[in-house]
Amino acid sequence: MNRFPVTLVPGSAALLWMAFAALPSAAQGGGGPSALPATGTVLHASGAPVHHHLDYDSGVFTPSPVPPGAQAISAVCFDNSFDDDIIIDALLYPPGHELVDWGVKLCGESWYVDRITIGYASVAPAAVGGDLTIRLYEDTLGWGHPGTLRKELTLTGLPSQPSPAVFPRYVTIDLGSESFYWPDGPIGWSYENHDGLTAPLLVDATIQNGVQNFFDVYTPGPATAASYDDTYYLPASGSSPGFESSFFVQIAQNSVVPLAIPIQGGFLNDLNPNVFVSQTLPWIDWTWSAEVDVSSFPGSNITVAFVSAQRVFGTFLAAGELIADPSFIDGRFSMLPQGQPHNFPIPNDPALLGREFYAQGGFLSALVGPKLTNGYELTIGSY
Repeated sequence: MNRFPVTLVPGSAALLWMAFAALPSAAQGGGGPSALPATGTVLHASGAPVHHHLDYDSGVFTPSPVPPGAQAISAVCFDNSFDDDIIIDALLYPPGHELVDWGVKLCGESWYVDRITIGYASVAPAAVGGDLTIRLYEDTLGWGHPGTLRKELTLTGLPSQPSPAVFPRYVTIDLGSESFYWPDGPIGWSYENHDGLTAPLLVDATIQNGVQNFFDVYTPGPATAASYDDTYYLPASGSSPGFESSFFVQIAQNSVVPLAIPIQGGFLNDLNPNVFVSQTLPWIDWTWSAEVDVSSFPGSNITVAFVSAQRVFGTFLAAGELIADPSFIDGRFSMLPQGQPHNFPIPNDPALLGREFYAQGGFLSALVGPKLTNGYELTIGSY
């Protein structure tokens, strides 16, 4: 998880690319690339491009009137989608073959990926739809070095249409609870079809992303060194004057800075002691922790903390001023012996990014009775 983002110097992407490109293919995989074997077939998708949106948690596909990535707030930071050919090609392999492409991700900021866009063509019956598994790897070097699997997405019922009409299709996938931290550095992305009818779209390799015009084949997937078949390339053809051996992908990150801003409260008579201390920042898919320090209040042995979706103003009780509205705590309440931290897990839900919540503490004192403390304004962030 990226808690301390790397600062990239100018030209670092090119330097990384040159470092990887300089490795001889024989050292990387044991031999040079091979031309496409007879098991692979190039489909020519001559229909008009079709765009879709998929909510991965619900499995609902929605037609999209705009190109991929244009309808979301998270920013595309790795874009391997360039294709200057008149006809878009796709590469169809039999079921059980995983096709792996690789490059170098240098997105910076949060590394929190909540959306990807894939490209494919499918001639599966429309009533059934296409069937793909997408896998995302880190530390992928290609040439038989797949790296470590970070995320596997099962996609069934993909919009499709039988031949002779073959349409290039693009699906922007909101990952929802499957959003994850994908570190910068060498990465891989792969397509494996399960129906023999659904194929990834071919694009020109984007050199700035460290992408080479080759792809690895593994049988079966997920890719391991033991299941490596070979590294291949596609020769030029009538529809592709320059050879295309790279697969479509767009990666988007949602980068929001987390904040925990203290709120003193009790301005009229200094009613609220400033003893509620945040110990972490409110990162998504993490735990926000805070402690009520009652060392200055002898006889205090119970502390409380609560988090609310709303703040209140001007509400004074005998225990002090309310800052976080108890009506909106929705179970986010903790009571513990003094000295123990109050922990509030934050779900892996990108919809929470940038949202503000309010927290407040309290304690029971044998000398002064129940007391409310200072509070915090919390902004859920990703790095």
